[in-house]
Amino acid sequence: MGIFSILGLMEETKNTVLSRGHNVKNWLILGNDCYALECADCKKSVMIKENPLPNEIKVGGEAATVNCVKPVKEKKLRKK
Repeated sequence: MGIFSILGLMEETKNTVLSRGHNVKNWLILGNDCYALECADCKKSVMIKENPLPNEIKVGGEAATVNCVKPVKEKKLRKK
């Protein structure tokens, strides 16, 4: 089968993650049937399994269910 059988699910998942404010780019290939996205800001991820086991789900991860919380940047003090 390969990646071509789940391209629609990958696009839908990426759109969901982006709508939650996450900063994601490209899919990471974790195995033969496992793909993941990770937010560059909050490090939350979402994973897709093409052929999940009976006790697994196809799409899962915090990035698909929680909004992105960007880290607060602290200002550095300049020495005079």
